[in-house]
Amino acid sequence: MRILPIVGRELRVASRKRGTYWTRVIAAALALLLMGSFLGAWSATRQITGANSGQILFSILKWLCFVFACGGGMFLTSDCLSEEKRDGTLGLLFLTDLRGYDVVLGKLIATSFRAFYGLLAIFPELGLTLMLGGVSGTEFWRTILAICNALLFSLAAGVFVSALSRDTLKAMSATLLLCALALGGPALLDLWRADWDDSNFEILWSLSSPVCAFVCSSHPRDPHFWLAVAVPHAASWFLLGLACLAVPRTWQEKANVGSAGIALGVRVSRSWKSNRPRVATKSRGAKWLEINPLVWLAGRDVWVMRCASTLALAAAGLSAFLYLKLDPTPFLGVMSAIHALLVLVLYIWVAAQASRFFVEARRHGALELILCTPIPIPQIIGGQWAALQRMFVLPAGVFLVMQMAVVALQVQMFSGKSGSTITVPGARNVDFELYQFIAGVVGAVEFVTELCALSWFGMWMGLTTKKSNVAVIKTLGFVVILPWLAMMICQTFTMFFIGLRGNLPFWSSALIMGGLSVAKDIFFIIWSRWKLHTAFRVAAASADTPQHFMGRGRRRSDQTRNTEEIAR
Repeated sequence: MRILPIVGRELRVASRKRGTYWTRVIAAALALLLMGSFLGAWSATRQITGANSGQILFSILKWLCFVFACGGGMFLTSDCLSEEKRDGTLGLLFLTDLRGYDVVLGKLIATSFRAFYGLLAIFPELGLTLMLGGVSGTEFWRTILAICNALLFSLAAGVFVSALSRDTLKAMSATLLLCALALGGPALLDLWRADWDDSNFEILWSLSSPVCAFVCSSHPRDPHFWLAVAVPHAASWFLLGLACLAVPRTWQEKANVGSAGIALGVRVSRSWKSNRPRVATKSRGAKWLEINPLVWLAGRDVWVMRCASTLALAAAGLSAFLYLKLDPTPFLGVMSAIHALLVLVLYIWVAAQASRFFVEARRHGALELILCTPIPIPQIIGGQWAALQRMFVLPAGVFLVMQMAVVALQVQMFSGKSGSTITVPGARNVDFELYQFIAGVVGAVEFVTELCALSWFGMWMGLTTKKSNVAVIKTLGFVVILPWLAMMICQTFTMFFIGLRGNLPFWSSALIMGGLSVAKDIFFIIWSRWKLHTAFRVAAASADTPQHFMGRGRRRSDQTRNTEEIAR
């Protein structure tokens, strides 16, 4: 009998896919473009900053790789097993002699192959920074080990959550929550042990976070590095072991509940997660059913709105607590990190929810039924847009207030210093107080336009993509990630060549980059709205749409043949 037959088959299938090779090409090309742009700007500004180019470039690339590794589980493995549960094909595998570890490891290899290849293509660019100076070989290899360890933990967390879940958005949200708690929770516990004084901070609980090994990799003599690598690595295999035990027991959908107490809990959970038709007709649901039933249909899963609102209020409460406990300077650093993480979570939720409705409607055949009704296309699109507004207006408002509070504290901190206006060699005086104010206002406008662009482009991606996680990746990639890389390159040239050497003031760089970002968001909004209103029926009836009668049977028969091949 062959050992791990699914792993062998998935490796053969992945080796024949074009995406496996294009992932490496695109990742290496983006890294080279970023590296070349940075070195081009550095050649004209090295006498101004006086820092080491190799060390700065290595820091930028390694943080990008680390963020990519931490997000791999949420986008790649969080729906690998739950998708098979929804299609009813996971149980066919257990009719053979396969075990839980065969299925889990096979799915892990199938979904993580491209992510590992992408990192493998960027590592040579990281090695080029050794030639620029400022980076040691020990730091390079430790950083690679920490990034790979973080990728394994993220993928294992996604597989574990997927083994327990059936819904795409719930699996992605749970994986995101688990990874966020694992990355930031231990550091907060150590900070609490130090009585919120960063000078007394000692590493204890932080050893269980992949961030600790990544941070310690910059210090070759740090004694905590290997233990910080071993603990998350062991946790990754522990999560994979739990997934192997859970998959054979969770692939069946339990219809009956044995205990009255459990049944009551299930009813309360379902009422909290969704708007039941009986409840919706008594309150605001009746109004939306009369005005636009698509608003109620697209916004039935109110658990997303409640989770987002709860997270926003909890973050606001934590920020107020930290403001009372920490000094202004460390508070601004912690607050900026928390706000960046919350904004990233909100972006992911908006992109996932915007694309999820059309993906699920096409999959279940509900979209064809909706198009057979007298509801016009603009009303369908407007219903989805109104449902997104109901879900995310409150958390977006809370995060916007938090962002403006951070800006106000930064302006106050700079205004209280006599050196808030400094002189840079080769440039005019730089007023950092005015720069922080303009950058904060521009950032608030960018935040609002970014959410709108994610909503509209996510709807179009959901209409033209088969899988929810692929639609989310496309939405975030085209609207956020790729423009952010381009903006970072442009900002490097703009800040140094216009802000420092040109006739324009220093704050003009923030205004120019903010204008470009807002223009990019407006382009995505207008283009997505135009495509949705003009090509909605064509996209819904395209050849990529799953056929819910003959096509589903054909897909299941193909999966059955694959199962029989694995069994043989």
